Amino acid sequence: MKKFLAIMLAVLCICTMGIAATDIQGGGTNDDPTSDSTDVLYEVSEGYIWNIHAAIDFGDDAGVASTAAQLTVEDQTVAVTRNIIGDGKKLQITIDAYSCSDDQGTKKTDHVFQVANGNSQLAYTVTGDTAGALVCNGGAAGNGVVLEVNAGTNQGSEDLTFVLATNRLVGGSSDLLSEVAGSYYGKVAYTAAIVNQ
Repeated sequence: MKKFLAIMLAVLCICTMGIAATDIQGGGTNDDPTSDSTDVLYEVSEGYIWNIHAAIDFGDDAGVASTAAQLTVEDQTVAVTRNIIGDGKKLQITIDAYSCSDDQGTKKTDHVFQVANGNSQLAYTVTGDTAGALVCNGGAAGNGVVLEVNAGTNQGSEDLTFVLATNRLVGGSSDLLSEVAGSYYGKVAYTAAIVNQ
């Protein structure tokens, strides 16, 4: 039994040595220095989390002589809450071209944010505290970038102000004398993408 235990201990020692670092032999007649290297590793998984504001409700019956401003700042924030992306990259959030669509989803080419009620469309503006005035389908016509967060920065946000003009229809040449009744509907859409800095 003692012989068996001694053999098992020897086998265990040999197996353990195979897991340990490699031996480097040195010395000899010249006493030359020896060297070796090994890798040092660390991995970070890429991912991001972002969110947008709730629905924008301009209310009702504002009349034709005024603009209706939605003033609830916290409901108009676009934010990045987690930003783990590659070196030399940034997370870019833009207002998507779908925001230029009318209530049937038809893309408009005039780059105007709008809400539609049949053939009647009213324009609204979107302005960021930092981004400035935004343009619908901004990739093709001006500034559609809402927010950019560089790699190495974990969070960012942009507060947006939406203002609806009730006094003139989109494409109209003169001010309205009265509002056109009905339910006006539009959609504001955003796209997030990792791009080069």
